Amino acid sequence: MKILVVDDEYVALSRMVKLFSRWGEAEGATNATQALAMTEKALSQGVPYDIISIDIELPDSDGLELMKQIKKIELTMGLEHPWVSKKIIISARSQHDNIQKALALGCDDFLVKPVTLATLEEKMNQIWS
Repeated sequence: MKILVVDDEYVALSRMVKLFSRWGEAEGATNATQALAMTEKALSQGVPYDIISIDIELPDSDGLELMKQIKKIELTMGLEHPWVSKKIIISARSQHDNIQKALALGCDDFLVKPVTLATLEEKMNQIWS
Protein backbone atom coordinates (compact mmCIF):
# COMPACT_ATOMS: atom_id res chain seq x y z
CA MET A 1 0.00 0.00 0.00
CA LYS A 2 1.27 3.49 -0.87
CA ILE A 3 0.44 6.29 1.58
CA LEU A 4 0.95 10.07 1.55
CA VAL A 5 0.78 12.03 4.80
CA VAL A 6 0.38 15.81 4.52
CA ASP A 7 1.12 17.87 7.64
CA ASP A 8 3.11 21.06 8.14
CA GLU A 9 4.19 20.19 11.69
CA TYR A 10 7.35 18.08 11.47
CA VAL A 11 6.72 16.10 14.67
CA ALA A 12 3.13 15.28 13.68
CA LEU A 13 4.21 14.42 10.13
CA SER A 14 6.99 12.10 11.33
CA ARG A 15 4.67 10.41 13.81
CA MET A 16 1.90 9.83 11.24
CA VAL A 17 4.36 8.53 8.63
CA LYS A 18 5.65 6.07 11.24
CA LEU A 19 2.12 4.98 12.22
CA PHE A 20 0.99 4.55 8.61
CA SER A 21 4.16 2.63 7.68
CA ARG A 22 2.62 -0.41 9.36
CA TRP A 23 0.38 -0.68 6.30
CA GLY A 24 2.90 0.05 3.57
CA GLU A 25 5.20 2.65 2.07
CA ALA A 26 4.39 5.97 3.77
CA GLU A 27 5.93 9.29 2.82
CA GLY A 28 5.30 12.86 3.86
CA ALA A 29 4.61 16.29 2.39
CA THR A 30 4.79 19.49 4.42
CA ASN A 31 2.41 21.60 2.34
CA ALA A 32 -0.31 21.45 -0.31
CA THR A 33 1.98 22.40 -3.18
CA GLN A 34 4.33 19.54 -2.41
CA ALA A 35 1.43 17.12 -1.88
CA LEU A 36 -0.11 18.01 -5.26
CA ALA A 37 3.23 17.54 -7.03
CA MET A 38 3.76 14.16 -5.33
CA THR A 39 0.22 13.06 -6.17
CA GLU A 40 0.56 14.05 -9.83
CA LYS A 41 3.92 12.29 -10.09
CA ALA A 42 2.57 9.11 -8.51
CA LEU A 43 -0.43 9.13 -10.85
CA SER A 44 1.69 9.79 -13.95
CA GLN A 45 3.96 6.88 -13.00
CA GLY A 46 0.95 4.58 -12.61
CA VAL A 47 1.45 4.04 -8.88
CA PRO A 48 -1.16 6.25 -7.20
CA TYR A 49 -1.45 6.62 -3.45
CA ASP A 50 -3.90 4.26 -1.83
CA ILE A 51 -4.39 6.62 1.12
CA ILE A 52 -3.79 10.34 1.48
CA SER A 53 -3.91 11.70 5.02
CA ILE A 54 -4.37 15.48 5.06
CA ASP A 55 -4.05 17.88 7.98
CA ILE A 56 -6.91 20.37 7.79
CA GLU A 57 -4.67 23.37 8.55
CA LEU A 58 -1.79 23.84 6.11
CA PRO A 59 0.29 26.97 5.53
CA ASP A 60 -0.45 27.30 1.80
CA SER A 61 -3.96 25.84 1.56
CA ASP A 62 -6.87 24.55 3.56
CA GLY A 63 -6.75 20.76 3.85
CA LEU A 64 -10.28 20.49 2.49
CA GLU A 65 -9.30 22.53 -0.56
CA LEU A 66 -6.29 20.27 -1.06
CA MET A 67 -8.56 17.23 -0.93
CA LYS A 68 -10.79 18.79 -3.62
CA GLN A 69 -7.76 19.52 -5.81
CA ILE A 70 -6.47 15.96 -5.47
CA LYS A 71 -9.89 14.56 -6.36
CA LYS A 72 -9.98 16.84 -9.41
CA ILE A 73 -6.56 15.57 -10.53
CA GLU A 74 -7.68 11.97 -10.10
CA LEU A 75 -10.80 12.61 -12.18
CA THR A 76 -8.78 14.43 -14.85
CA MET A 77 -6.52 11.38 -15.09
CA GLY A 78 -9.61 9.22 -15.65
CA LEU A 79 -9.56 7.43 -12.33
CA GLU A 80 -12.87 6.32 -10.91
CA HIS A 81 -13.90 4.72 -7.66
CA PRO A 82 -12.48 2.35 -6.34
CA TRP A 83 -9.19 3.35 -7.98
CA VAL A 84 -9.06 6.80 -6.42
CA SER A 85 -7.13 7.22 -3.19
CA LYS A 86 -8.86 7.08 0.16
CA LYS A 87 -8.71 10.48 1.85
CA ILE A 88 -8.47 10.92 5.62
CA ILE A 89 -8.72 14.44 7.02
CA ILE A 90 -6.87 14.98 10.31
CA SER A 91 -7.34 17.93 12.65
CA ALA A 92 -6.43 18.97 16.16
CA ARG A 93 -9.96 20.32 16.43
CA SER A 94 -12.99 18.08 16.46
CA GLN A 95 -15.37 20.86 15.49
CA HIS A 96 -18.57 19.45 14.08
CA ASP A 97 -18.39 21.91 11.15
CA ASN A 98 -15.02 20.58 10.02
CA ILE A 99 -16.17 16.98 10.21
CA GLN A 100 -19.38 17.71 8.30
CA LYS A 101 -17.55 19.71 5.60
CA ALA A 102 -14.96 16.99 5.15
CA LEU A 103 -17.54 14.23 4.87
CA ALA A 104 -19.71 16.31 2.53
CA LEU A 105 -16.72 16.81 0.24
CA GLY A 106 -16.17 13.06 0.08
CA CYS A 107 -13.40 12.29 2.50
CA ASP A 108 -13.38 8.69 3.64
CA ASP A 109 -12.78 9.46 7.29
CA PHE A 110 -11.87 12.14 9.82
CA LEU A 111 -9.40 11.75 12.68
CA VAL A 112 -8.74 14.06 15.62
CA LYS A 113 -5.15 14.61 16.81
CA PRO A 114 -3.41 13.16 18.59
CA VAL A 115 -3.98 9.97 16.61
CA THR A 116 -3.24 6.75 18.43
CA LEU A 117 -2.25 3.47 16.81
CA ALA A 118 -5.46 1.86 18.08
CA THR A 119 -7.61 4.60 16.52
CA LEU A 120 -5.73 4.40 13.23
CA GLU A 121 -6.03 0.59 13.16
CA GLU A 122 -9.78 0.90 13.68
CA LYS A 123 -10.11 3.46 10.88
CA MET A 124 -7.95 1.44 8.50
CA ASN A 125 -10.08 -1.63 9.13
CA GLN A 126 -13.24 0.38 8.44
CA ILE A 127 -11.87 1.91 5.25
CA TRP A 128 -10.53 -1.34 3.80
CA SER A 129 -13.27 -3.72 4.90
